[in-house]
Amino acid sequence: FLKSIEDHHKRNHRPVRLNFMHHRDPIGGFPISTVREDQRGLFGVGEIALVDERSQSIFKRVKAGFLSDFSIGFGIPNPSAVRFEMRDDQEVRIISEATIFEGSIVDEPMNPDAQITGVKFDNPIGVEDFHGMSERDLEQILTNTGHFKRKAILAMA
Repeated sequence: FLKSIEDHHKRNHRPVRLNFMHHRDPIGGFPISTVREDQRGLFGVGEIALVDERSQSIFKRVKAGFLSDFSIGFGIPNPSAVRFEMRDDQEVRIISEATIFEGSIVDEPMNPDAQITGVKFDNPIGVEDFHGMSERDLEQILTNTGHFKRKAILAMA
């Protein structure tokens, strides 16, 4: 993924999309500055924009531990980037280069080691303060306090 991360830095001025179940309706993103490749694999810090009931519901399920897995949507740029080898009497696919499209919170990952490793809630005012407010009132309060959005932070590996 290293080349893909570098290419994303150069081409895009946006985060890698964060989706739910690979649906093309993003619930947030991974600022590219947080995405890295290490010995274990790919790591990034994702942010869920808590702007609607859907994203809030997903966040609550992640926070409660009902959703704890992750998946990376990627493409293989050329056939030579894939080879197969035997490991412990099992054929394993080795991908030497991949292009990241998106990351998704999922209920059943293809790779059982792809997990959400931490969850944090960045709520500068207090979630109870938002109950019963109109969107316009909420926007005004957030703007007046220097906050432009509430967000949930996910770390995935």
